[in-house]
Amino acid sequence: MNRNVCGFLLLLVWLSFSGCGSEETSGHSPGVSGAPVVYKNFIADFELAEKIPPVQEIDLLNSRAGQLGGGWAQPETESGPRWAEGLESVVFFKSPGNADMEMTVVCTPFTPDADSRQIIHLRLNGHDAGEIVLKTGENQYPARLPGAFLNKEGNNRLTFAYAYAKRPSDYPGSSDSRSLAVKFKRIRLAQTGMKPDGFLLEKKDGKILQSPDTRMNFYYRVPADSHLAVNIDHLPEGASARLTITPAKGDQAEIRMDKAGTKEIPLAAFGGDAVEFSFEAEAGPQSQSPGAAMNNGAVSWAQIAIVQKEARREAGDAAALAKFRSEIKGMDVIYLVLDAFNADHSSLYGYSRKTTPFLDSLGKKGIVLDHFYANHPYTLASTGTLLTSKYSYEHGLIDKTNRLNPILPTLPEILADHGIPSFLITGHRFLTGPWGLSRGFKQVFFDDFKVHKVRIEKITEALAAIYDSGFRDKKKFIYLHMIPPHEPYTPPERFRIFNEPQYQPISTDPETLLKIQNREITISGNQLAYIKAMYDANVRYADDIAEKILDFLKVRKITEKSIVIITSDHGEAFMEHGCTTHNSTIYEEMTHVPFIISLPDRLHLPPDRIAAIASIVDVAPTIMDIFGVDQNSGFNGRSLLPELFGGGPENNPVYMETLLTGQTGIRDLDYQLISRQDARELYNLRQDPAETDNRFDKEPIIAGFYLQRLNLYNPLGSHDAASHQVDIDALDQKTRDQLKELGYIK
Repeated sequence: MNRNVCGFLLLLVWLSFSGCGSEETSGHSPGVSGAPVVYKNFIADFELAEKIPPVQEIDLLNSRAGQLGGGWAQPETESGPRWAEGLESVVFFKSPGNADMEMTVVCTPFTPDADSRQIIHLRLNGHDAGEIVLKTGENQYPARLPGAFLNKEGNNRLTFAYAYAKRPSDYPGSSDSRSLAVKFKRIRLAQTGMKPDGFLLEKKDGKILQSPDTRMNFYYRVPADSHLAVNIDHLPEGASARLTITPAKGDQAEIRMDKAGTKEIPLAAFGGDAVEFSFEAEAGPQSQSPGAAMNNGAVSWAQIAIVQKEARREAGDAAALAKFRSEIKGMDVIYLVLDAFNADHSSLYGYSRKTTPFLDSLGKKGIVLDHFYANHPYTLASTGTLLTSKYSYEHGLIDKTNRLNPILPTLPEILADHGIPSFLITGHRFLTGPWGLSRGFKQVFFDDFKVHKVRIEKITEALAAIYDSGFRDKKKFIYLHMIPPHEPYTPPERFRIFNEPQYQPISTDPETLLKIQNREITISGNQLAYIKAMYDANVRYADDIAEKILDFLKVRKITEKSIVIITSDHGEAFMEHGCTTHNSTIYEEMTHVPFIISLPDRLHLPPDRIAAIASIVDVAPTIMDIFGVDQNSGFNGRSLLPELFGGGPENNPVYMETLLTGQTGIRDLDYQLISRQDARELYNLRQDPAETDNRFDKEPIIAGFYLQRLNLYNPLGSHDAASHQVDIDALDQKTRDQLKELGYIK
């Protein structure tokens, strides 16, 4: 069905509900069978909304002559339509300041044939200000007018220049001889960064109060078989409200509300699409001015919610999950991290080289999460998140000069409060030094070895010491953190099996890799191929380490009463986006890590590959769920156990950040949004898994959807990392030597 037709039908449906009742629709909604549920509550999400101060609206259907310059055809009737005539048309407007202005143009191109492609070039006070590429039918087009081009006096000239203008009379069926380009309906202008003084747009007593000439935008992905339930419990005399529904694909529907009451708006036309819901309050003759900001002059929204017949996803097999929890409650959890392990370099995840034969075999018998991500692309931040289920801006481990926020409880501390001891086995000094990551562990086993000379016998001795002690028959958490395949990529010779004769050797130490990233060293394709081959060899070495640890556990029959998880803390890059190693970006190569769960055979849980997305922030809640410990610990993550039985969110977005370079982002199975101080990027992961085609300006509704989710997080929040400092110069020499070898200090 044509989207314009859908919008008209929505309007008819709206008008058919002309009653003025104040019936609430919480939970169950009239006219919907079954057991309706609220999918999204806009009022609860009010803090997420884009809040736009009073806007200037130029109504081109009936505009004041003073706002229009040349290039406009006289309307055919008193109410329009208003066509741009010729190759240029001009609009005048006032700006309240010199910050950027957000502009939205609602218009329809003149399209005489399928090959015509209309483009509007924007000029603001004589400066080029971008372009708008039009598509068939009436659409809403956003644009940003740079504040640097605005006149300080506040009077501005905006010129629309068109790719072509043609006469309808040149085509069959018309006698109109005007030279037309685009048919305009409305232009909206709003100053960005304006403080919300002098207007009312707030949540109070469970309602949203919105004064005239303001706008609020919400972005959601609309589920199938749903409708929008709205209750306006107060509308000032003569005022009205307007809802514009704009999908990512197709045209928007516009609905005007001039009476208080409860309404239902079908959303079937938008099912599965990301949608912008824009709510505007419009002043009537008796409405107070925006500056008054009085409650009785504002529209009062008592309910705005997307309601659907039933939840999008079944809760899963609840009985099987409950049985599984009862069977594993007394088991140990052994968590093995192989540092800097890019999942896309593992044959378990489809890599062309046989880098992980052991993990491949383990995955065929266990549970594999196909889309598991590190929330941070470096060890300190990532391990802090593992142990607290908090992000780095909360736990404080942003830089090597910071330590873990002392007021946050760690997973080992919480487990200890419930009588469950935790043990740490590692050779990585970040975990045992003054950064606070060893807090709460009952015992720490540290092997002082060169970073790529892992002594398996020392690891197994530590495991034997734990299981030969008084903790043998008590459930416990054992965390092993191995350094390979972290750089330098120098595994034992027997694992260096991926080199080809044409590859050109080059050092793989951190200093060289950083110089390659900084363009201080220019390398050939065969040198980059050599670096990848050496990393793959190091992955093969890490796979061998995992196999030897599991072999020991099997011989001691420890695996019969343990859940073993093998994963990593972050990935590794090879110039996919101009960077090497890790730390600096949140693209796929630095964040996608393996996640394999090995369970005792006696549980009879069939092997599975789970497509749902998850991340390291979910690990602590999962481990506590395994132990049967109450998870009410203020965690950001969720337990992954329901995923094993078909429950849990199927596409829960993952938050990522690397505050070392000022990047934050949101990723799910469909898109990745990356936000930097100077740029934003949006990638369609289904069509562009390599993240090369930035769609941010090309898909504004999708961009708005992910930006709104990103606003849930506050990386510039109240945590004062500077109050929890580590003096690098005061570290002992062995710690400094290892950090230098790993590339963390010079």
